[in-house]
Amino acid sequence: MVRKTERQQRQIEGFSAYLGKLSEAMRKYQNQPAARRVEEFRRQFAEKVNDFFRENRKLEVAVIGQVKAGKSSFLNTLLFDGKPVLPSACTPKTSVLTRIEYGEQNRLLVDYLSAEEWENLNKLANSQLATAQARAARDTVDLAKAVHTPLERCFALRQETLDMEQSAELSKRLNDYIGEDGIYTPAVKNLTLQVKAEGLKGISVVDTPGLNDPLYSRTEKTRRYLETCDVAFLLSRSSCFLDASDLRLLALQLPHKGIKSLVLVGSQFDSVLIDVLPDFNSLEEAIDASVAELCAHARLAVEQSVRALRREGYPPVVLEVIEHCEKPVFVSALVEGMLGKSAQKYTEQEALVLRQLGYHGAPTEEQLRRIANFGEMRDLFDRLTLQKDALMQQKAEALVVFAQSELKLLLSEISRQVEQEIASLQSRQSAAKQRMDEVAAQINRIQSEVDGVFEEYLSPLDEALSHIQLELRDLQRDWAEPEYQESYEIRTHAQTVSAAKLFLPWTWGKKRTEYQNETIAYTYLDADQVGQNLRLLNELAANLQEGAFSQFADTSRLAAGLYSAAQRCCSLEGFGGTSEKLGQAITAAVGRLPGFRPSAARNERELLPLNVEGQVRDPALQQKLYEASFAAAARILEDSLSAANRYAALLRAAAQTAANEVKSVLCESLVTEQNRLLEEQAYVQESLASLQEFREIIYRYM
Repeated sequence: MVRKTERQQRQIEGFSAYLGKLSEAMRKYQNQPAARRVEEFRRQFAEKVNDFFRENRKLEVAVIGQVKAGKSSFLNTLLFDGKPVLPSACTPKTSVLTRIEYGEQNRLLVDYLSAEEWENLNKLANSQLATAQARAARDTVDLAKAVHTPLERCFALRQETLDMEQSAELSKRLNDYIGEDGIYTPAVKNLTLQVKAEGLKGISVVDTPGLNDPLYSRTEKTRRYLETCDVAFLLSRSSCFLDASDLRLLALQLPHKGIKSLVLVGSQFDSVLIDVLPDFNSLEEAIDASVAELCAHARLAVEQSVRALRREGYPPVVLEVIEHCEKPVFVSALVEGMLGKSAQKYTEQEALVLRQLGYHGAPTEEQLRRIANFGEMRDLFDRLTLQKDALMQQKAEALVVFAQSELKLLLSEISRQVEQEIASLQSRQSAAKQRMDEVAAQINRIQSEVDGVFEEYLSPLDEALSHIQLELRDLQRDWAEPEYQESYEIRTHAQTVSAAKLFLPWTWGKKRTEYQNETIAYTYLDADQVGQNLRLLNELAANLQEGAFSQFADTSRLAAGLYSAAQRCCSLEGFGGTSEKLGQAITAAVGRLPGFRPSAARNERELLPLNVEGQVRDPALQQKLYEASFAAAARILEDSLSAANRYAALLRAAAQTAANEVKSVLCESLVTEQNRLLEEQAYVQESLASLQEFREIIYRYM
């Protein structure tokens, strides 16, 4: 426990009183987000002081970095001799704040999300937002469904303690709670792992969610934790060492949090060497050159950060923390795991890395040890933990100094925001009425222009319908009535006659057969021809509609007309996009206008459901065929006319929808602006006076 000196007590009490006066002065402005930020700062300072001077307070050691920086692998190697106790999360959704502490027994202390927190997460997941936070929420909810997370149990428990006899159980049980497929992972808020490791006495090591984690609540949790952190290991992948995100963290997030010791760690050092090995003559050369280059980059980054912080007015005690971290340590947890093992026991990934590092010949154990570099890392960690009391005492001395620096930055940021808001309100106040009239006139013009273009596009539709109706009548006249045809057949009659001759007695009694042909004429209907005629009539009707409506299939002229109209009456700035974006929006809207699609072709049996074939001579059957043919033809023409009318109605409705869509696209920003201006007119007058008073308070306490 760090005990407050009398001087520290006076500093804390004096600063707390100062914060109290500031908070009281801002009380009437609690509707201002800035005022709430000040009150939150006051509350956090009190909590920070109570936490720091509490009994049995441990040295807080954070391992921070972006997602996939190798934090879990780093800690497994540093604290657990490479055993995969902490799951290496391959996706951001598995990241939770995991605290590792000494305990007399191996134990997991689990904090679950509340039902309310889960409901908020579920609402975000079911929203139509395309933000990173929304996507991460959807991932979490989907994971809960996939692994069948017992959410009701977690909500009821809120906290859970699990004892384990054997350390080997830790990894398996941890995977259930923070692994990428763990059954409880989606519901876990944070977790404490207690292990019986003497080196952890008096220390709390925290594996944090990535500071670029798409799940905002987890990123924010890490930022809040940094408020109480004493020592931080900032991990950055060596292949993209200290990129823009890391530099923002180094310059903007860490300095004023009160961290007393910061260590830069280049993780996954083996990946850098594998990439550059072909450029060097040996592995040793590649190691030396890579370390030198990365260290130079680190020195430059630190120098730039310090200069920026000095310009912002940070005190020396803050700058010293950044200045002392200019020499990074480069490590490879994967290669460290290879040491002391035979090649036969390598994992597939380890074997691959060994082959890749052997570009100039098989690496020696000494070279592998140098790449892994966990000997230096462990020495550094041990030195820091041995300095626990000194570090915490230094932090106690600088506690108020850090808070004062942070408050100054906060008030400076707030003052800039307030000044900008006042200037903006004043400017908009004078321009609001004039702009309202301009916006209304512009909206009316856009709507009129768009409606005119669509009216022109639809103007031939009535004429097309009339043409179809007249042509269908002609087809009905020409094709509806089946044609009777004439034909004949020859019938042969046989009769028996006497073959006897008067004076030839031997012929008496004989007979012979005589044949006579008779030609018979008849009228018939050809059932096959009737069916073919109906099929042809169906095709002709479809072709007639398709031809009449073909002019509406090509929407390019319509799109061009809309684009021209848009250019005439609204600027790209008013539209809120580019010329290309405008063209795409219009093309997408009119592209949904339907083209005419004729009904599928029907065969003779479908058109003429009468079981007859060939020549029909029976008068009764002829009558049935005649009536069926006439009815089928009428049905074809009736269906065709109905289809034409339906398409016309569909096209008109779709055109109206498209017109509304185009008008909505073109007027979206204008309508938004119109609504905003209406609100502003009421807001500006009320807000200006309040903001100006608020500004005076900030200046008094800066």
